[in-house]
Amino acid sequence: MLNSGMNNRVSKQKKKSPRVSKACNTCRARKIKCNGMKPCASCSQAGIECTFDTSSTHRTTLYKEEDDIRKDLRTLTTCVNTLSKLKSIDPQKLNPVVTELQSKLNVFRNDMRVMLESEKITEYESDRSLETELIDSNFIRFNRFTSSNLEDDDLKQVLDGYFGIYSPLCLLTNQGYGWLFKKLFSSKLDHSDVKMTFYLYLRFFDLSHNISNQASKLHSIPFKAYNEKYMDKNIPYSEQSVVNHIIERACSLLNLTHDKPEFVRSDDPLQILQFMNKHIEHMQHFSYLKGTDPLGLQIFYGVDDLLSTLFRHCESLIFQTRFRDPKVADALLTQLDYANNKEESYHMRDVVSLITDNVIFNGLDRWEYYIGLNEATADQYRSIWWKCIWYDRWAAVSTGKPFLLNENMAQCLLPKKWMSLGLNETMESELLLNTIDFGNKLVDDEVFIDVSRFLLSKLLTTHFKSILYNKDFTDYRVFSSKYPIFEATLHDLLQNIEQLTWNFAKLDEKMEPYVGELIPSNPRFHVYITMRYCRVEVYNTIESVLIRFANSPRVQDKNLINKLILKQRLDIFKLCSSSLQMLSNISTAFDNIKYNKLTTMFFMHTIIYSIDNPTCNMIDTINNVCTIVHNARACSRMGSASVSTKLNNIKEGSNLPVYFTFVLTRIFLQIYIEKRNISEEVLIAEVSKINEQNGNMVKDILDINSSCYSLLMTNIPNSPMHVKVLKDINKVTKTKFMDNFTPPASVSIPNSDTENVETVSTVTDSDKNLEIFTTLDDFLQLNAFSEIYEALWGELDDSSPDIKENINCN
Repeated sequence: MLNSGMNNRVSKQKKKSPRVSKACNTCRARKIKCNGMKPCASCSQAGIECTFDTSSTHRTTLYKEEDDIRKDLRTLTTCVNTLSKLKSIDPQKLNPVVTELQSKLNVFRNDMRVMLESEKITEYESDRSLETELIDSNFIRFNRFTSSNLEDDDLKQVLDGYFGIYSPLCLLTNQGYGWLFKKLFSSKLDHSDVKMTFYLYLRFFDLSHNISNQASKLHSIPFKAYNEKYMDKNIPYSEQSVVNHIIERACSLLNLTHDKPEFVRSDDPLQILQFMNKHIEHMQHFSYLKGTDPLGLQIFYGVDDLLSTLFRHCESLIFQTRFRDPKVADALLTQLDYANNKEESYHMRDVVSLITDNVIFNGLDRWEYYIGLNEATADQYRSIWWKCIWYDRWAAVSTGKPFLLNENMAQCLLPKKWMSLGLNETMESELLLNTIDFGNKLVDDEVFIDVSRFLLSKLLTTHFKSILYNKDFTDYRVFSSKYPIFEATLHDLLQNIEQLTWNFAKLDEKMEPYVGELIPSNPRFHVYITMRYCRVEVYNTIESVLIRFANSPRVQDKNLINKLILKQRLDIFKLCSSSLQMLSNISTAFDNIKYNKLTTMFFMHTIIYSIDNPTCNMIDTINNVCTIVHNARACSRMGSASVSTKLNNIKEGSNLPVYFTFVLTRIFLQIYIEKRNISEEVLIAEVSKINEQNGNMVKDILDINSSCYSLLMTNIPNSPMHVKVLKDINKVTKTKFMDNFTPPASVSIPNSDTENVETVSTVTDSDKNLEIFTTLDDFLQLNAFSEIYEALWGELDDSSPDIKENINCN
């Protein structure tokens, strides 16, 4: 059952002040909170006139009114009544017709209450979108971070198209950023350490923006960029010469000159992919051999970048030529087993779209195309199809976007080995889970991984269809005050959630005994951790749907939904915490890449929960987090930074996920220290009692001068996010804030290929200061953080009650 297995003890929610229906003109202009009184508290305190706009704020409804509905129903009702009174017709024939009409009429009555009125649509002249007007409340919330006050005059698009509705990276949206710093700034607005963290977070966005811009240029012309940087300018450029150069360097770095292929054609993606897949195995062996040796790390990541250049070329080649060959699709899928762990999720989805185009073009999705094939070939094609289904579902989970492949339009048998286990492609999730036996002697590592992914694909398909994109639960009518079947719809949603939650727990229970050693090099362990991450994101998106219902104008028992939201968050925290413990022994560069995306997401969810519960004693969580951060620093490209011997033309990388974990951990630790009312020294001592290495990690995270932030502290040009914040600061303080800053004579442009920086001169026009640079000293001198806090985050609604269930809280 949804609430079984746990004795939920939800703490009493903090009493929130009622939302003001209309703010005064001054508070609206200053974008600060207003209590709605005449005069309001803010104006009274400031001694200024308090005025209100007297124009009507009544929201137009585009739905049909009750009188119109009754009028439309009257004719239908009369027809039904007339039919029921006819005596000359055989009742046995008439009664079923009348019953069916009455049933359809009841459904029609419900639908009519939430149908749009065509005349109102025709007469609609507002600048606000029709979709905005369909919300029968002044406030809308889609997830933990994304919300909007629909009465704001400067109403903007609520959802970002890049992140979408269900992205696991919503913390990186503007509102996610606001949520994070509202938590931090609500304690000590003028504390210098808080200002430093604010500055570091902006610098992370600056680094990310600049690296992303440069990387996109390199990705668009990978070979030309490589030729300009690494090859002899006296040699005429050709794609073949670049391929030859990359292969020569990769084999040389891995000491595989004896195993170098005779010739790889630059216009044949299959040959290139086969070379790459073979050398990924060599990289894995090399990484396990070298561990965290700095020189070994530098060689490893150098080869990794060479193979990435080839991968970009293959993508471009396949896209331009529409090179449709099942063998190419198979080689791409094999490459994704490695590349998807480090590629940006939306780029990975683009690669999946290339593969899906290939397999559908070749008919791998339909059984009819397999007739007449050799069985060995047919079985290979079946494996390609179902592996493609898995990566399509994985891309959907990673981005929160819908599937690219519609399984309902496909009909393909399972691979022969899977069917030998009693599985069938038509089985529903529950039957599959009851049928599978991972202890069967036919289940080797490959079958364990492939069947686990198949079962995950089935569960994720059910989740997206039955909950996330189920019209009954996500339709705009849920936000209508006229929605007549809200409670029944909520009941159906909770039943679907209960069944899906049970299915994921069942899959975990089925897999766990046969995973084997919980070590990164175990291939079964990787798919098991992947399953746990999918489970986390399923719970996370379920929370988003529940938040919708909690903010519907028709909700009657909001406390019930809030309790379910709290349960989702606690389940996520437990899954992420235990998964991070399993991942605490990563000690090679290959495993760092292999588990990087999973570890980062587990880490982020753990920190989000911990920030929401800073008064709880979370020393074990802090120790766990610091182990992950330490391993990431040791096994990533940062681990090669201390090497004195520089290999020619070896890239060092930008380490964006690592810097993100540094800054996020710092925010968590500062909030924890403040809420627990302890000193940094006490926290360091408590963690050191458990693990001295992690105690030193806490010390480094809290020290802005440590090596953790060295790259962030360089003079990086400001990103659009940074510029927006500075403009808001200037606007809020009503001073020529930025005019007091003197731009540096030069700024450092981070190189996407190296952690070194290029120094370039800046313009001296003071109007360009925002786009150039502001230093840490500038932020430390800023004494208007209270006003900035109110302007940037004061209106954010933080309706989440504290969670203090089943964890050690004082």
